[in-house]
Formats: sequence, C-alpha cells, structure tokens
Amino acid sequence: MERGISIIGTLGILDEAANQGLIELSDAIARLQTTNFRISRRIIQSLLGEQS
Repeated sequence: MERGISIIGTLGILDEAANQGLIELSDAIARLQTTNFRISRRIIQSLLGEQS
C-alpha cells in the first residue's frame, strides 16, 4: 500500500461491487472468461463460495 491506496486487482474490484449489490459476481466472472483474462478455477470457486 503506497499513498493509502490498496491494490486489490480486477477480481477484488468485482467482489466489492458484488458486495455492494452493484453487480452479480458470477455473471461478471462468466463475461471475463470469454476474454483473454485468466484465473484459476480454485480462486473463482473460492470467490463464488463467499458470495453464497
């Protein structure tokens, strides 16, 4: 953390948006997977499990 800014990444931003009710995390992840964005299934399952 430099200058008071946390680094959370793309999935961190999407997770926070889902927590605030702005998006459906599963839909956002599905859309990301149609691009060249790559992430392990284990991380996806972990994030989606937290949303349940």
